[in-house]
Amino acid sequence: MNNILKRLKWDSIVTAVLGIIVGIVFIITPKTSADILCTVCGIMLIAAGIIAAIVFFCYGRMLGGYSLALGVAMLISGIFCLIYPSAVQGILTFIVGIFIVIDAGTSFADSIICARARITGWPVMLLTSLLMVVLGCIVMFGTFDMIIVFAGWALIINGACDIIMTLIFSHRINEAKKALYGTQNDKN
Repeated sequence: MNNILKRLKWDSIVTAVLGIIVGIVFIITPKTSADILCTVCGIMLIAAGIIAAIVFFCYGRMLGGYSLALGVAMLISGIFCLIYPSAVQGILTFIVGIFIVIDAGTSFADSIICARARITGWPVMLLTSLLMVVLGCIVMFGTFDMIIVFAGWALIINGACDIIMTLIFSHRINEAKKALYGTQNDKN
């Protein structure tokens, strides 16, 4: 169990570092980044759609029409990404914003748990998670031209906050959960 927790902790750090890298790329080349994201998403959706269709034709009786319907939907979505990248770019900022808000919500919940257990440092977690909720909402609802650069900064800040919280607070979060609930969280 301890090895699993350590691996999840390092997975969290790797994810945060990747977020920082993507954020830097967004800031340096916003238009190119958006075009590349649309192309990659389109190709991945088309590939996933083809795989889902193949699964239907190979194992259709077991899965019913679900995999074929999913495959067709993914194919159409992938083609849409390739043909109408500007429409997709607006959706991408919304998705990045949702990611930031959900991630911040997790940190917010952890800060409340630490506060209830009277673990030192919880106000820092609370404030950074609230800041990230605000940044995520701005990313979700802003115009695309401004948002891709802002999303880059938000990803960098989010990644840095995740690294700090993981390295500094993961042990404290587990202590708080153990004190309050008698268990440890598998995330940290």
